[in-house]
Amino acid sequence: MTYQQVHYKGITKNISVCVIDNQEFVLLQDVHDIFPKITVLLSTDDDPIPYEKDDNGNRLLPLRVKAYLNDILVGYSPDDSDTSDNSQGTTGTKTMTTVTNAKETLLSIMTKLFSFLLMIVLLLVQLKSKFFSSNTEPSLDETALLAETVTSDEIVEKKNNITNEDIDELKKMNVEFVEISMCLNVTRPLILQEMESFSNVLGKGYDNVTGVTFESSIGDNKEATKIFTENLKVNSKVDDIIFNGPLRDDEIESVTDALKENEKWVKRLQLTSTPLKDGFLGENKISATGAKAFASVFQIHEKLEQVNLSVNEISNEGAEYIAQALRLNEHVTSLDLSKNKISDDGAIAIAEALKINKSLTFLDLHGNQIGDRSAKAIGEMLSQNTTLEYFHLDRNKISDIGGKHIEKGLCENKKLAMFWLSDNQISDSVYNQMKIKVSEFNQSVSW
Repeated sequence: MTYQQVHYKGITKNISVCVIDNQEFVLLQDVHDIFPKITVLLSTDDDPIPYEKDDNGNRLLPLRVKAYLNDILVGYSPDDSDTSDNSQGTTGTKTMTTVTNAKETLLSIMTKLFSFLLMIVLLLVQLKSKFFSSNTEPSLDETALLAETVTSDEIVEKKNNITNEDIDELKKMNVEFVEISMCLNVTRPLILQEMESFSNVLGKGYDNVTGVTFESSIGDNKEATKIFTENLKVNSKVDDIIFNGPLRDDEIESVTDALKENEKWVKRLQLTSTPLKDGFLGENKISATGAKAFASVFQIHEKLEQVNLSVNEISNEGAEYIAQALRLNEHVTSLDLSKNKISDDGAIAIAEALKINKSLTFLDLHGNQIGDRSAKAIGEMLSQNTTLEYFHLDRNKISDIGGKHIEKGLCENKKLAMFWLSDNQISDSVYNQMKIKVSEFNQSVSW
């Protein structure tokens, strides 16, 4: 096994490296197993390492970056504004500051350039009027040119980017603009007046704000939460929403209602848990009821592509609601249901749905309670499914009997590229036999 060293907040860990198409990559999922809050990896030159993309510019799933085995990569997350315990992490903040200053300087130069060009145009119009057509009014074309020039200048003044004044206002609310991920990171519940200011920033439709992360509840009461969700219903810029903290029932209801109306913009929805500084989990604890609400969203949502409900409590009942949605959904490509207390009945429902679903390419079910009964259904699904490429089934309760069912499915599958099955209850001898048998019939899958 090959490893990539990653440093974050004074700790350096080895992250396993995956080989895809003879290239070595670090999967963000593997990074999150150790450092759940990391969103970007920085090179030794403090430059963000870009995620791999396809020919159309879309990020490949699972999210991955190229491995640099001879270097130590530095992790960055939205809460790294305080980097006193991350000696290497401060460089990421310095890099962002430098980029911001450069952008402001460039913007100032462009504004002055447009003003100068406007003066030249006005001067040319006056000269033409004086020497060539002194007895006539300016033509319609000339008037249109002037109007167009002024409009362009006004657009430059507006900048269409988040301003320093906005950033100062957000800092008062402990909201950070993370330029690397173009995300607003909300660290605590906002009171009513703060939420009005925050939603006003979102409502301006800045081109460089495409994501919102809530580290705790959205607002400190229903009214504050409603202000955000009403904005979300019509917002056409934000396409990435992450909830890392526990949501109240009224917040779950408001968010799902908003997403049903905003069904053309949001592409990624994450409701998960992340370790807090004291070592305890700040869990959402979304139950089957919450899973039912969110399943109703991505059953009809036109643009939602990635759904992360990991580390919750949706159980078998919630998994069955998700499975119903998968039968109808044609847009979601990535689904993470890891660590959700799902056992055989829930896994069987999902496996049956994936015999029909033609869009899902990434599925994570690791850390659940899946056993041999559902392993048979999963094996049958793998024999029929033609779209799933990445499948996490590690850290469950599958034994030698279930392993044989999965072996048969892997031998007949023609699409899967990577498969995870470690840390189950399969004996070493059977596990090794499975790998040999699968390699005889299917050399395209790595596991």
